Amino acid sequence: MNKRYFMPKFFSVLLNILACLIAAAVILYRQDWVGSGDLYAFVFCTIPFALGLAVSGETMLYFFRNVPFVLRLPIIMVLAGLLSLGWAFSVVLMSGRWIEDLSIPVLVLWIGGSTVQLLFLDWRLPKPTAESKVSKVLLVLLSIPLTLVAGFLAIYFFSHVYSYLTRPERETFLFPKNFRGEVYVIFNQKNGAPKEYENKRRIYKIPDNGILFTQFKAEYGRVDQEFYFVDRDGKRTEFVINEEWISAKNVHNPQRDSAVVFRECTGQRGNSTPEDSTAFHFMNFIVKTYNQPLQSDNLLSFEKVDSIRAANLKNIWK
Repeated sequence: MNKRYFMPKFFSVLLNILACLIAAAVILYRQDWVGSGDLYAFVFCTIPFALGLAVSGETMLYFFRNVPFVLRLPIIMVLAGLLSLGWAFSVVLMSGRWIEDLSIPVLVLWIGGSTVQLLFLDWRLPKPTAESKVSKVLLVLLSIPLTLVAGFLAIYFFSHVYSYLTRPERETFLFPKNFRGEVYVIFNQKNGAPKEYENKRRIYKIPDNGILFTQFKAEYGRVDQEFYFVDRDGKRTEFVINEEWISAKNVHNPQRDSAVVFRECTGQRGNSTPEDSTAFHFMNFIVKTYNQPLQSDNLLSFEKVDSIRAANLKNIWK
């Protein structure tokens, strides 16, 4: 490709991404940086879109080259909006509706970034001195769907690679025999149970009171988990997690008097700031049978967890 064509297209991609990042940073700043973890996914999906515009933008702009800039500007903005909407729809088809869960307005950012990119291309690309052949125009226009397909494949491939590389560690939970009740696993506690592995799986030994303080850091995502009751001889009996998070019969556990894990969730209490010493990440779930009613007296409160944690810290400071 001629250098006088390649460089404007290359810089247009960078300009699109940069414009999106600046706008996203402003939005996140106004949100106290809530949702900053969504930036990776956003940039990941923006790159193939910007590359597609760099490849096919020149041909799309070609059709409006003789229109005065006052009229060409709204045309470019409408074109950017339609392309961004099409890209957002394509990403949803490829990756699911996760785009709606992001904390930043990705469609608005893509419209702004693609508008900036197309305006830059309109400004910097050399103006054609002769009529382009119809075959050349059609060939370049075909690059739009080809770029979308390539973008789909890239998103699909790299998302799976990223998920594999960042997958949480596998976990094994060991409970006292006949344990029933609510469980809290409090992560990243300096005075918590030391990290312990077995066959490359994290080992969580849940005490009788159901509250485990561990030095492991919290991890989020789809986790490979195993649950066992352990008797005095060390014999393990496996039980399962309820698939529906409700007191419904699990097809993998037909006996209604069998113990099952219900309502598993992860979260954070307080704010992770030096001023808030009570903040912590936790995992919470309930071990009971399908037939066993959920008694509020058997449930743990954050206040009880806080008091036990404070007592442990006090013993360490002595």
